[in-house]
Amino acid sequence: MKVADYVELLRERWKTVLAFALAGALLGTALFILRPQQYSSNLELYVSAQLAQGDNAANAAYEGSLFTQQRVKSYTQLITSDRVLAEVRDRLQLGGSPDDVAQHLDVAAGVDSVLIDVTATQDDPQQAANLANTVGAVFIGVVEDLERPSEPGAPRPIVVRPVALATPPAEPSSIGLPALAALGLLVGAALGVAFSYVRSILDTSVTTPEAAAEAAGAPSIGTVGFDQALARNAWQLAEGESPNAEAYRQIRTNLQFVDVEHAARVLAVSSSLPGEGKTTTTLNVARALGFSGYRVVVVDGDLRRPRAAQLLDLEAAVGVTNVLANHLSVESAIQRRPRDQFDVLVSGPIPPNPSELLGSQAMKSMLRELAVRYDYVLVDSPPTLPVTDAAALAPSTDGVVLVCRAGKTSVQQLTSAANSIRTASGKIVGVVLSMAPTRGVEARARYNSYYASSVAQHPSRTVEPPGTTEQFERRAEVQTGPARPSPRRRT
Repeated sequence: MKVADYVELLRERWKTVLAFALAGALLGTALFILRPQQYSSNLELYVSAQLAQGDNAANAAYEGSLFTQQRVKSYTQLITSDRVLAEVRDRLQLGGSPDDVAQHLDVAAGVDSVLIDVTATQDDPQQAANLANTVGAVFIGVVEDLERPSEPGAPRPIVVRPVALATPPAEPSSIGLPALAALGLLVGAALGVAFSYVRSILDTSVTTPEAAAEAAGAPSIGTVGFDQALARNAWQLAEGESPNAEAYRQIRTNLQFVDVEHAARVLAVSSSLPGEGKTTTTLNVARALGFSGYRVVVVDGDLRRPRAAQLLDLEAAVGVTNVLANHLSVESAIQRRPRDQFDVLVSGPIPPNPSELLGSQAMKSMLRELAVRYDYVLVDSPPTLPVTDAAALAPSTDGVVLVCRAGKTSVQQLTSAANSIRTASGKIVGVVLSMAPTRGVEARARYNSYYASSVAQHPSRTVEPPGTTEQFERRAEVQTGPARPSPRRRT
């Protein structure tokens, strides 16, 4: 990845990074509150060799210095030995093992140095000083015992003395609250960036129209942004100057010109899995086509979980299944929506064999009859992967529009759905990316700001102004004319 890619990743995932950073800061604060403050007291020990008196004093001093430095390396290990720490524990009446005492000590010596630093850390400053001084006293005694001269009365070859006794510290040595919170913030932010990067690499979901087109092997005919109002009144969004309204009008236009030589007038709208916005797309595109002067009918071809009747507040008892069973004619089963400028053929009673009905000759004949009456027939078909209904229906249509949800539908799912349609001799005319982010790197920020400024400059301009049924019908008549690409209009 380039630097620009990392910057875009941070811009896209800044909420994740911020959440990790705040969690790190809170963790640092909690650690400061729950963990008692620590105090450190330092004892410095000086190690010296007893020089022999002689003619070559300089040479003896050099040899004594080397001898002392070699001893210092061993003494740093000796201080934390069980022999020393066990006696320290007994003198101070500490609980636990010598290893428990060692956890409160830090012993260090510089390179080519004759000084040993013993640092004791405890919750209480006086206890820290007592521990350091006791360690020094016990260690000096152990050295005197180990370094006893072989001849009585001879001087000891090496002597250890404290430079200065340890004193209780006035300030805690542990990290303070501001520093600990800042450290947690930085560590959390770093983890957030790493998590976002890994998630971006492992993310196989479709996030852009280009990725959707490549996965489906069909052109992208539109991108619809996520809107919270979709869950409340999905199908009525395709009006006014909102970005989503324009998105559905763009899909409408692209459908008209996606295949100029073979006009696709009977279209099935499907998706890989439920919840990707196929029904919302079907109803909104139908409305956009209807307000352009075309005669449009929506057929609820989801004979398992139909939604059109519920969303549009229509009678659900009479519909597709009644027509296919020859109980009703198509004309008598269709329900009108003059205000929305399209008609609806709901699913009707749920049958025991949806796939067989959708792939039957009766279904194909019904769609042909509707194609004679209407300019566009939009069939809301079931998802492709869970059931075979959409694949069974596809050959009876002029093409299938696949809807995928941004950030949720995976590339593999979309590709499998497209292959399932093509295996059944169906044709994919286009793919729609729904619920795309409206903020962040992949959002349509310029698109949104463009239409926001358009509304601000032309506040009186609307595409579908409210009015009576008669006004809608008169406006549809005015919209007809030779400039329209379709050969037929609503008259």
